[in-house]
Amino acid sequence: MDINCDLGEGMNNDAQIMPHISRCNIACGGHAGDAEIMNRSIELALEHGVAIGAHPSYPDRYNFGRKSMDMAPEVLKNTLSTQIHELSRFARQHGTQLSHVKPHGALYHDLASNSELGRIFLDAVAEVLGETVIITAPYSVLFKAPPQGQKHTLWSEGFIDRGYHSDLRLVSRGQEGAIIDNPDHAYQQFLSLCNGQINSLEGQTIPILVNTCCLHSDHPNALSIAQRIGQNSGNYEV
Repeated sequence: MDINCDLGEGMNNDAQIMPHISRCNIACGGHAGDAEIMNRSIELALEHGVAIGAHPSYPDRYNFGRKSMDMAPEVLKNTLSTQIHELSRFARQHGTQLSHVKPHGALYHDLASNSELGRIFLDAVAEVLGETVIITAPYSVLFKAPPQGQKHTLWSEGFIDRGYHSDLRLVSRGQEGAIIDNPDHAYQQFLSLCNGQINSLEGQTIPILVNTCCLHSDHPNALSIAQRIGQNSGNYEV
């Protein structure tokens, strides 16, 4: 199973987590990150053979990109293009290139349910990278009706360290059951995702097919979870 992790967000555990994942989503200035952090994250990824992707967001460092923003389409497209371009530029300087793009926080959830926002996002990605892998939610409208002319490869994502409702939407942060910080519980959720299902907050077992599983570097016990799952991730396939 492919394991991705959101990194370059100013946490102190990136170097320790990197050996246990398949791909990293590097913050590129919208909600976190700067030139120094982006370059160091790329160096770490190359050192451990980890695929490198951009993790753009609404330009809102104050709220860590976790609140929706009402932005004019061209303004949003420009800020997303700039974020992706910056990380891509640094990657080229290191002799490599980006393998994927995964939106962050509120942008991730908004574009999954808003086809027009999805078009803006995909246009921004295409402007910088051309066709690439886009990591998004399994319920995303992009799977049902991708914007005309878009040829990106869409990957469905499951979360190792987040609680789910029965409609496959994540439990809101701040609500009980939103964060899974017990390594054993996270590992069991990982196994469930590998087996194509998830246990919801409402007590139901829901089918879910994913191409990659995510863990968050800013969650409690993130390193312990990464170590537990990284030791076994090669034994499972979707």
